[in-house]
Amino acid sequence: SDGTLWAWGRNQLGQLGDGTDISRSAPVQIGADTNWVSVGAGSFHSFGIKSDGSLWAWGRNVFGGFGNGTTEPSPVPVFIPVTGCSLSVSDYQQVPLVFSPNPVQDKVTLNLQSTLQNVDIQLYDLHGRKVLSPLDSKGLHQIDLDISQLASGIYMVRVQQDGKIISEQKIIKK
Repeated sequence: SDGTLWAWGRNQLGQLGDGTDISRSAPVQIGADTNWVSVGAGSFHSFGIKSDGSLWAWGRNVFGGFGNGTTEPSPVPVFIPVTGCSLSVSDYQQVPLVFSPNPVQDKVTLNLQSTLQNVDIQLYDLHGRKVLSPLDSKGLHQIDLDISQLASGIYMVRVQQDGKIISEQKIIKK
């Protein structure tokens, strides 16, 4: 909550961002910046967004995953120039949603803590194909999604409000 960045775990490729390749079993602070607002970690690399909307990456970059035109790894966060789009946490506002049951057999219930206006719910398979777009609502507090026709597997539920993603969550279909 103070904007600092902390990491721990496996670090063989510098994915923690602390400048080393030493794995950590307890949290270590990454740098001294206090303007981190969002971070995502993969197996061998990590990304973060600062309050000014700038994108940073660190760890393995062997296939150019940083998106900065290089394949050079970095054991510390490096700035990734982004043009043509906005990278702001305000563009993605996580809203508390609860899906139950999960894993699900036929019907999953989406519960929100408060009523949302202008909501669109879409269901995607893991290949990014839309498999269900059940609702475009003026007001939503709870909805049942019938997924009985879908094959067993993992799906992503995307909830958008006024065109902005407010939640993406995984559900497992038995």
